[in-house]
Amino acid sequence: MKKRLEKRRSVCCSAVLVLGILMLAGLFLVPGQGLAAGKAYKITILGGSAGGVWSVMTEGVAESIRRALPDARITTEPGKDGPNQVMVSKKEVEIAVTNEGTSYAAVNGLDPYKSKLPNIRTLAVLNPTSPFQFFIDEKTGMKSFQEIKDRKFPL
Repeated sequence: MKKRLEKRRSVCCSAVLVLGILMLAGLFLVPGQGLAAGKAYKITILGGSAGGVWSVMTEGVAESIRRALPDARITTEPGKDGPNQVMVSKKEVEIAVTNEGTSYAAVNGLDPYKSKLPNIRTLAVLNPTSPFQFFIDEKTGMKSFQEIKDRKFPL
């Protein structure tokens, strides 16, 4: 049963990734735009730290786009969740790998962002099971999520 669920999750994640890549490629093949009008695209994708998981995912997405758009020049650069959203918003890069929670905060102008970044969009969810990790100093004495909730501890 567990193996079947893991396989199903893997297939779903792969399907979402492929769908996202196809949607992205479709954006650049709209009649009258980009390659269809004879213009070669130059796209920069920000990932995470060099050698990390996001770096590998970013290269995979870039390679898929390269195969779909052979005349496009696709480059990847290291980045960081948080600043990645700002760079896309400022149009310094075209695409970035981010966490959905941080992007939600960016669009809505929540902490750590000083203002809303309404011009960023999600193209695909690459890791739908992305967990949140909380590190709490042992000096707080808290041992469970229930204690965090009950004491309304600010995370």
